Amino acid sequence: MTISEQTKVTLIKPLDVTDLAGDKVMIDFETGKYYMLKGSAVDIWEIIQTPTTVSEIKAKLMDIYEVD
Repeated sequence: MTISEQTKVTLIKPLDVTDLAGDKVMIDFETGKYYMLKGSAVDIWEIIQTPTTVSEIKAKLMDIYEVD
């Protein structure tokens, strides 16, 4: 699979997510696995709560972090 600027990113599996001092902790109760997101990963997680293109993700991150 090739990912381009126009590729849509969509969550395919909802996870139980908890905020922990600005980080996100996720638990997949089906598999028993857990994940922790920090820094820009938290921002990306928030952005992809609705279907979003790679280009839109990049633009939003550039705005959040004030980069060219």
